[in-house]
Amino acid sequence: MKFTLPKIRFKERLAWLKQKSRWGKITLIIAAVAAFLGTYDTLRNKGGMFVCDTVALVGLNKLITSCDKPGPDKDKLALYEFLKAREATLSKAQKQQLAALEQYYIDQAFKVLAKDIKSAKTQAAEQAATALKQELETTLKQGEALERRAIALIGEGQTQQGLDLLTRDARDTSQHTVEKWRRIGRLAFGVDTQRAIQAYEAVMKLDQTNPWDAIYLGRLYVIAGDLGRARQVFETELKHLPQQAERDRSVLLDEIGAVQVTQGSLAAALQSYQAALAIRERLARADPGNSEWQRDLSVSHDRIGDVQRGQGSLAAALQSYQAALAIRERLARADPGNSEWQRDLSVSHIKIGDVQVTQGSLTAALQSYQAALAIRERLARADPGNSQWQRDLSVAHDNIGDVQRAQGSLAAALQSYQAALAIRERLARADPGNSEWQRDLSVSHDRIGDVQRGQGSLAAALQSYQAALAIRERLARADPGNSEWQRDLSVSHIKIGDVQVTQGSLTAALQSYQAALAIRERLARADPGNSQWQRDLSVAHDRIGDVQRAQGSLAAALQSYQAALAIAERLARADPGNSQWQRDLSISHNKIGDVQVTQGSLAAALQSCQAALAIRERLARADPGNSQWQRDLSVSHIKIGDVQVTQGSLTAALQSYQAALAIAERLARVDPGNSEWQRDLSVAHDNIGDVQRAQGSLAAALQSYQAALAIAERLARADPGNSQWQRDLSVSHIKIGDVQ
Repeated sequence: MKFTLPKIRFKERLAWLKQKSRWGKITLIIAAVAAFLGTYDTLRNKGGMFVCDTVALVGLNKLITSCDKPGPDKDKLALYEFLKAREATLSKAQKQQLAALEQYYIDQAFKVLAKDIKSAKTQAAEQAATALKQELETTLKQGEALERRAIALIGEGQTQQGLDLLTRDARDTSQHTVEKWRRIGRLAFGVDTQRAIQAYEAVMKLDQTNPWDAIYLGRLYVIAGDLGRARQVFETELKHLPQQAERDRSVLLDEIGAVQVTQGSLAAALQSYQAALAIRERLARADPGNSEWQRDLSVSHDRIGDVQRGQGSLAAALQSYQAALAIRERLARADPGNSEWQRDLSVSHIKIGDVQVTQGSLTAALQSYQAALAIRERLARADPGNSQWQRDLSVAHDNIGDVQRAQGSLAAALQSYQAALAIRERLARADPGNSEWQRDLSVSHDRIGDVQRGQGSLAAALQSYQAALAIRERLARADPGNSEWQRDLSVSHIKIGDVQVTQGSLTAALQSYQAALAIRERLARADPGNSQWQRDLSVAHDRIGDVQRAQGSLAAALQSYQAALAIAERLARADPGNSQWQRDLSISHNKIGDVQVTQGSLAAALQSCQAALAIRERLARADPGNSQWQRDLSVSHIKIGDVQVTQGSLTAALQSYQAALAIAERLARVDPGNSEWQRDLSVAHDNIGDVQRAQGSLAAALQSYQAALAIAERLARADPGNSQWQRDLSVSHIKIGDVQ
């Protein structure tokens, strides 16, 4: 659009305006801007439209004659501004055109600002997306010209320019300041964390009457990795909240619980979530027909289940997840066409499947995941353009692949992971700037690499892990302050190091593990209270210790393992009820014992292994149905047996191996299709055979080795491409040959 200014000199125009305009200084400034822009033959939209809008406000439309003519139809923004400035006098057709343009900019801006929010798919993300959509509609339909202009810029992909325009306006104005800062906070929530934080901090200084301002500010602190400030904001708001604001109270308790989980305080988190549950039960009882209260209630059960699972209380977690499932089944039956209820139902199946996997009930877990997959396939078919349904579908394929991999069906697992990869590649191609789609893509490469490594295809596995690494390096470079991207980067270095260890490239593996350690040290320093960062740090020390031990640097390995042990001890002391911290502590004791065995310090090694056994016995007693604790217990018996064999205590070693065999047999009976349990059983038979052979009981040893061989043959037949099963089979033949 061209704007032609009257052919009078700049000084003459100012003089004329000073004499003729009743607006004095304001008019003078506007005219000065207009005269400056008039030196250009053709104005860009952002200048021309601003002038047209501004001069219209002060009644000087005729000064710039082109403001009375709309631009070409293809110039949507010019047309929108032209129609909006004349909204009161538009014809019916023009009003429809204006409404269509408004919706266009709402949709475009929402697409830009909500892409990372929507992909997170948490309740908090859903709330942020809803608030964003409402804010865009309010601003486009009722906002000031400058605010509309900013939204249009964002819709055209000029996000920072649009947000900058709003920020300058909020700083320069004295009217409606709270609303302006709140608007910036909502708009920037998913694309500019620091700007959104600054906006909500400004809101909180001016107005503390809306608890959701505090909730959004706290959530932003969490995203930024500042858990201490997040918790402080939530707890302060909770203290000042009116007694009658029960739902808001339940939300704040959930937010506090989520921070406590991240900090590793599971017992405290459980209390917070249970307090939120009590409120939601009251609300649901008072209004049983309110579906939102029912949904909130199901979310509370889920969160409590998550903590119970983290504590290792699998039976209790399963009960919580089933309570959520029951609510969601009722909601879905009452309104089968509600896609949100259907999705929630699929989430319940996934969570129940997760518990069943940990319990070792792989067949049941597969059924749960397949139920989730069926729902998600229906949702994706009904709305193929919905990226969230597509992503959910890819997650279901991943879950099924995880079970197939645990069952030893590597070819089937690879097929499931590749189905997930195909979806994620399509999503990433359709929206290359969406960081969550890129991250999902890296996760698919990782999972495929895990299968390839299990199949013995190390070169292919390394290639997959490096593809994941390349994506994560790009994400980390684009947003260095994003702790999730940094952690993902460290995971890639760990996985690459694992392949290099298997390839025998110990020096390269050490470099990979040290790269991971450097990242994790930075994360742990930045947020010492984050238990996940601390645990990740201990894992990196363990990996480095493993390489040093393989290289024969036993003193260095011992030092690395002790660094990991120190972290594990701190975490376990801080939250004694956290079963994961207790398990990590037992692993550290075992690793230190391994070094002590190699050093010949057998008494010290036995002491370390017994310290691990004591922890695992406590965990197994506390939750007898937890197959992971049972398997860990069998591993401890094997390690103690190994030390006893080295000490020459064959009778004691035989007892230890038989204790491990008894556990392995129970697990294998519970789920015969679990290949890991089957392999453990074959290893237990081999260990017992080794002792019997050393004792001279060759017939008994042969019987034990043949029991191991029978299992190895079944596993190898079921999945001929699994290199581990083939290797186990060869070991069994060798052992039998030695006895014969």
